[in-house]
Amino acid sequence: MEPSPSLPINSSRSAEAKMRLVITLSDDSIAKAEELIPSLVALGASDIHCDSFLGFISLDASADKLTALMSLPGVLTVEPSQEVNLSPPSSSIQ
Repeated sequence: MEPSPSLPINSSRSAEAKMRLVITLSDDSIAKAEELIPSLVALGASDIHCDSFLGFISLDASADKLTALMSLPGVLTVEPSQEVNLSPPSSSIQ
């Protein structure tokens, strides 16, 4: 049986490896964003940055904690962080 492409082949490495994640909070939870930080730390998260104005929290966490992160109160999504490159205003490609 071939491994599923969504499952890591080296499971011991993936359980320890941290990835950069972005948590999106529900509208009614934005004001309480900083109250989630102790729960995030308890799940092993580090390098936590909370944007209470926009309702985002970025953090480093182990991939095996995704389900636990999603179950926290007020969490809408947990997604891998992505880099966005915008072309300059003078660029021919917009």
